[in-house]
Amino acid sequence: MKNRVLYFDGLKGISALIVFLSHFIGTFTCISWIAKIPILNIFLDGTMAVHVFIMLSGFGICTSMSQSGDIATTVGRIVLKRYFRLALPIVIPTIIAYILYEIGAYHNQEVASSTNNQWLSALMPS
Repeated sequence: MKNRVLYFDGLKGISALIVFLSHFIGTFTCISWIAKIPILNIFLDGTMAVHVFIMLSGFGICTSMSQSGDIATTVGRIVLKRYFRLALPIVIPTIIAYILYEIGAYHNQEVASSTNNQWLSALMPS
């Protein structure tokens, strides 16, 4: 993008950090009480942060496409630029989860019963 809006990049970074923190807090049930604190729950709302991140990313892509004369070249450049950046965060956790599954290092049933989480118990049944 020729005319980057720097504070949008900052907001995307803050949104990504909020998503990370919401996943981190949600992963460890022993600290999940932190998300129930009224002021902190605003900063741990991962769903809202994902929506903000997607809107700002879409705005950046649309701005980039509107400034370019050739839409096909711009779309190809956008896809190539983002493919490897997005493929690694998908592939690496998938490989790690598969390895953990294969060595038997998963405890979804125990965590699901302690938190009454039906989704987690159905995710990987015993």
